Amino acid sequence: MTPVRKIFFILTDIICIAFALVAAIWLKFDKLQPQHVQYLLFIIPILTPVGLACFWFMGLYNRTLRFTSLPDMVAVFTAVTTYSMLKMSSIYFTGSFANFSAVFVIDWMISLLLIGSSRIAPRLALSMLEASPFRGWLLHKASQKAKRVLIIGAGQAGESILREIRRNVNLPIQVVGLIDDSLKKHNQIIHGVQVLGGSDQIANEVKEHSVDEIIIAIPSASGQELRRII
Repeated sequence: MTPVRKIFFILTDIICIAFALVAAIWLKFDKLQPQHVQYLLFIIPILTPVGLACFWFMGLYNRTLRFTSLPDMVAVFTAVTTYSMLKMSSIYFTGSFANFSAVFVIDWMISLLLIGSSRIAPRLALSMLEASPFRGWLLHKASQKAKRVLIIGAGQAGESILREIRRNVNLPIQVVGLIDDSLKKHNQIIHGVQVLGGSDQIANEVKEHSVDEIIIAIPSASGQELRRII
């Protein structure tokens, strides 16, 4: 993550932290009473640096948003939960834990939702741009004619190749389908692309979809299998 993006997400997290606590108190007590406002003005400047320190220590500002995945969401969950536990502990030692225990549970849920959403939203936006018809539109805007490609193999290798093609809109490639001899994979959709059938359908699919190029993605295939496919 670049320094500019780090600063942007630090500022975003500050807003999320403050908003979550205000919203939690509002939801718990139906309104913000004067003592609540005084408490917020006192506690937010103290707790915010603690929350940012937790997020920094958990590596939330050193992650690539383009490849946000489950481990990144686990890191967000751990960081927000740790921060919430520290907040609860601080209130416990002040003697007002009984009145604010529900507030911090609500605050934890809202913080998790907001901060998690801020990390997953860029990934979802990129996924939309990678999907058809957005990908075709981007290729058209770049004046590139997309090469129509058929991938042989709907296993891990085929999925990895397809995912990389979809991620990189600079590649003038349009995957029209996948081929796999496993019957249970037929008609399944992987990253928006359908498994059209088995290898006996290659010739038909090439004609039907005007395929320009075929990628064989079967690392475990023997020489005999490769010759048969070719």
